[in-house]
Amino acid sequence: MKNNLRFVYLWSRKIHRLAMWFTMVLGAFMGGTGILLESSLEGEREWLVSIFDLNLTRQLHGSTGKWLSLSLFIMIATGLIMWVYPLWVRKK
Repeated sequence: MKNNLRFVYLWSRKIHRLAMWFTMVLGAFMGGTGILLESSLEGEREWLVSIFDLNLTRQLHGSTGKWLSLSLFIMIATGLIMWVYPLWVRKK
């Protein structure tokens, strides 16, 4: 039983790290598209806004949010496993 828990713990660490990198990349992408969309509404940085298709930017921003939410959920779940495992082993 203890080896199975350790196996789950080690895989949780690997998945958590992968999800962390995925979240960082998606977060940076969403931040960039969000700044671009906000600039288009405020009329700022018109030279930058004119380079990009705002409909495509809006669509990418919206669809990326779903993947970011999934990645954050995976990070939360694996983080809970990594937090509970040492407490569980210490208790036994």
